Amino acid sequence: MRALCAALVIALSAVSCSSSGTTDQTGDQTGGPQPEIVPSDGMGAWQPIEASAGRFELEYRTRPWPVPLNEAFDVEVRIRSDEPGAEPVILVDAGMPHHQHGMNRVPIHERTADGHVLAVGLLFHMPGRWTLTFDVTEGPITERTEVVLTVR
Repeated sequence: MRALCAALVIALSAVSCSSSGTTDQTGDQTGGPQPEIVPSDGMGAWQPIEASAGRFELEYRTRPWPVPLNEAFDVEVRIRSDEPGAEPVILVDAGMPHHQHGMNRVPIHERTADGHVLAVGLLFHMPGRWTLTFDVTEGPITERTEVVLTVR
């Protein structure tokens, strides 16, 4: 009987460790990409995300990482497109869908010298699950993708 119980515990441990999804910056399960450790420059590592229709591949990172509670932070976005020379408009926003509200601030968007987009002045004013939203617009088409971050 003890051997059966031990085997059951081992089997259940293996199942719970192999569950789908990844973890966010606090170790909570999400369905998005897994954030990496902070490089020495204080910015997060580049995190790949795919726009909804798959026309664009985005990567983003925050500064600082992890995202602080009730302190301003920036999000840098770089994009790869199949169309050479394309510079789609990228807008970053955030909200708390479970609370049905967004941020208390509107970020300022700038294009950097290397062609990236920098969203400056985001602020998560309360702890919990936040959704970073990336809207990529080229011509009449806008694609949206989202990333979930938990801030404590």
